[in-house]
Amino acid sequence: MEVVRGKCFVRVRHQGVTKGSLVSHIIQHHSSRGGADFVLCLGDDSMDEDMFNVVRDYQQGAQYVQGSTGSQEVKVFTCTVGQQPAGPAQYCMYTLEEVTNLIGDLSLVTKKKLRSATMLDLSKM
Repeated sequence: MEVVRGKCFVRVRHQGVTKGSLVSHIIQHHSSRGGADFVLCLGDDSMDEDMFNVVRDYQQGAQYVQGSTGSQEVKVFTCTVGQQPAGPAQYCMYTLEEVTNLIGDLSLVTKKKLRSATMLDLSKM
C-alpha cells in the first residue's frame, strides 16, 4: 500500500497504481486497435503530472494513426483546471463551467459529423 498526502486529502492506494499507470493501460489497449487520433487529458493538481507525461509520450511516439480515411495526425491536449499550466500540461481552464462547455461543444461537433456520415463511413469506425 502507499499513502499519498494532498492539499486537503490523504489517499491510500495500491503501490504503483496511479492515474498515469491507468492512462498508460488505456493507451496500450487502444494502440493495439489502431490508436487514438484525439486525446483530451484534464487534471486539477500536481498529482496529475504523471498522467500528463504519459499522454505527452503517446503523442510523441504515435504522431499518426491509421484511420478510416487514411493516416491521421494524433492531436493531444493536456489541460489543468483551476490553475495555470504547471509542468507538462499545455493549457489551462479556470472553472468547471469552462470544462463543461468544452465537453458539450466537442459532443456537438461529433454529433454533426455522425449525422453527415454515410453508412459506409459508420461501418469503418
